[in-house]
Amino acid sequence: MEEAWRKRLHQRRLREAEEDEEKDGTSSQRPAAREKERKEKKKKKQRRPRAASHGTRSLHLTDHYWSKEIRAGREAKIVILKDGVLPACVSVLSPSPSLSSLSLEEAKEAEEEAEEAKRKKKKRELPRFISRFISRSPGQSRLQVFHIYLQHPRTSGTATSSQQHLHSNISRMAGTTDVSRVEAPVTLKAYFMCAFAAFGGIFFGFDSGYINGVMGMEYFITLFTGLKKSDFPPPHEDKFALPSWQKSMITSILSAGTFFGSIVAGDLADIIGRRTTIIAGCGIFIVGVILQTASAGLNLLVAGRLIAGIGVGFVSAIIVLYMSEIAPRKVRGAIVSGYQFCITVGLLLASCVDYGTQSRQDSGSYRIPIALQMLWALILAGGLFLLPESPRYFVKKGKLEDAQTVLARLRGQDRDSDYIREELAEIVANHEYEMQAVPAGYWASWMHCFSGSLFNPASNIRRIILGTALQMFQQFTGINFIFYFGTTFFQDLGTIDNPFLIGLITTLVNVCSTPVSFWTIERFGRRALLIWGAIGMFTCEFIVAIVGVTDGENRKAVQGMIALICLYIFFFASTWGPGAWVVIGEIYPLPIRSRGVGLSTASNWLWNCIISVITPFLVGTDKANLGAKVFFIWGSLCVGCFLYAFFLIPETKGLTLEQVDKMMEETTPIKSSKWKPHTTFAAEMGHVATAAADEKNAVLDAAADSAV
Repeated sequence: MEEAWRKRLHQRRLREAEEDEEKDGTSSQRPAAREKERKEKKKKKQRRPRAASHGTRSLHLTDHYWSKEIRAGREAKIVILKDGVLPACVSVLSPSPSLSSLSLEEAKEAEEEAEEAKRKKKKRELPRFISRFISRSPGQSRLQVFHIYLQHPRTSGTATSSQQHLHSNISRMAGTTDVSRVEAPVTLKAYFMCAFAAFGGIFFGFDSGYINGVMGMEYFITLFTGLKKSDFPPPHEDKFALPSWQKSMITSILSAGTFFGSIVAGDLADIIGRRTTIIAGCGIFIVGVILQTASAGLNLLVAGRLIAGIGVGFVSAIIVLYMSEIAPRKVRGAIVSGYQFCITVGLLLASCVDYGTQSRQDSGSYRIPIALQMLWALILAGGLFLLPESPRYFVKKGKLEDAQTVLARLRGQDRDSDYIREELAEIVANHEYEMQAVPAGYWASWMHCFSGSLFNPASNIRRIILGTALQMFQQFTGINFIFYFGTTFFQDLGTIDNPFLIGLITTLVNVCSTPVSFWTIERFGRRALLIWGAIGMFTCEFIVAIVGVTDGENRKAVQGMIALICLYIFFFASTWGPGAWVVIGEIYPLPIRSRGVGLSTASNWLWNCIISVITPFLVGTDKANLGAKVFFIWGSLCVGCFLYAFFLIPETKGLTLEQVDKMMEETTPIKSSKWKPHTTFAAEMGHVATAAADEKNAVLDAAADSAV
């Protein structure tokens, strides 16, 4: 096929040379005159009108041309159809130029530019007309290129006039203007494929929860402090505990590792993929668990929790990103809420295991809960080997063929179905739209995450602040005070006979309450849940604080406090627990999504770490000994959660990730629940194929087949 085109090109060049000689009467025309004539012809040449309306961009091309370029030593092809229209199935990723205005002379100029760059070894000064031939559409005309990924150098965030001119001629694929018909119906198989990723929450929750019970175990306290319980008879039994600084160190070091892991995970997910990053996180986590299991002292335990934290950071940051990108919009909130549900299941399993091993007087009391964490990591990593990569990752990498295959698998549709083509067109168009302002370079792209005005709700800096502050406020609810220090807190009250059982009950309430969000988050929306959840939490916390201060020695009053704490956990588990994770997976545009989710998750763990460090000193009997008064602090912070959700959290229910992007550009958080999608990115970027254009393309394909 390629040789035939080369032969025809050679013949055309010979004919043109003969015509020039006949016209000029000589073959020795001066180069300056020939160049002047070439430029005049180029100026006089006018583009033909579009072949279709309603946003369709029909690209009228002048000739066919084959070119070699030197990028990465690969052979590339620049394809121009003689007197034809670029077929509807061609897709070009922005900010790359299209080929619509590339004439034969311009192609020659591009090749000369490439040869000059090769001679001077200017690898970064390649011509703009660089394309990489990816694949052909099966069963289509030989002239129909299925995917073309164009690349050109970018020196700053502002496109040059040439780039802007070329970008105005973006080619199209079969998109749609129907805002309600972008995704396929949800199948049971597709639902379970997306939901399995939520399993990552189990070992996240187990790792966060097991330490609560372990730090209250008699054998563990004796091993790590040298104290004996017999040395603390009543009423001084509350003194038999780890020092506050050890509790702080053991608990917070995991969050510190997770903070750094979350930041690194965003870049890694863009390089090696979402799925591979999660699997790598599982591997790092297992190494940390092995060190913790082997520990018989503070140093090795802390080192193991630090390494395990890095792995948890990988998983906790990217699993939310992965689930948000593969889940259908109709059930995306419920599926991502499943991640929070799995966290609660992990917490419950940890409490059950702690409860079963607490009375052991050997190292198995704490080593069994620690070692079991490896099981959850192995299950998650093994399952992800069978799941597909995110289609949006493939779009970001320019692998549209892979993106289409993966999307078809996730949606349970044929890869050539209209549903798949239209959804893929929308993803590609949104990526084109967002990439127009993304600068080249590692640090420049990082700084792009913080670009824009603080007063523009759609700016990147506002979205980063929105996501990171949302995760901060989730920690400010005080929920991890219960799950990290609940057992020791109930012990310090002195009126609880079995604090391990109370800890198990609170964890069970957490598990049973979270599934409520599967329905409510899609029925009432993210914004409403966060607002009403904050109201419920600060009401319960203030009552607990008041009762604890006024009648904290009364067993009946303490039982009432425990009941209100369980009600507070219900409000958190059904609203802020899953809601915060759902929102951060939806608010970021594709170019900064992995980094945005990573930074938001890092914020969660940063404040988790800070709270873990401070809390033991606030409630420890050897320090501030606030006791129930600490709930005044959590209640006040929950008032801040309410104000933040009311004024700054947008409603994203029922929208695709691309529609969320558009919504944040056009409305405010308070009015966002009334916003309705009115167009698609595919329509705006000219990726819509109409019947007229398709018919013309079919005629051209038939003519091309007969000619070849």
